[in-house]
Amino acid sequence: MNPNQASLTPAFRLEQQVEYFSRGQGNRWLPAIIKKIRDDGTFDLSLSCDGMPFDRKAAHPSLIRFPGAPMPPPPLLPHGWVEAVDTGSGRTYFYNTTLQKTQWER
Repeated sequence: MNPNQASLTPAFRLEQQVEYFSRGQGNRWLPAIIKKIRDDGTFDLSLSCDGMPFDRKAAHPSLIRFPGAPMPPPPLLPHGWVEAVDTGSGRTYFYNTTLQKTQWER
């Protein structure tokens, strides 16, 4: 890690209330609570969408913000992956042009 990057990274902590950008739930910010900070820098979250609680494992930090903060840019996709929108559901999915594989998760 670049030593200057540490000072730019927000200090998230366990049980902190944050917001999570969910493409699968209508491209919106959802209230969340950090339940675990993983060694790889991702987060496990407890969320609620339309009154229904659910968990999100290994959420990328670029999709988490302090309440009311501006949205950070999404991380770049690995080589060969493209982002698309399913015309039936309106949900975002990801397609690997080399492997011809699709998936919902980034």
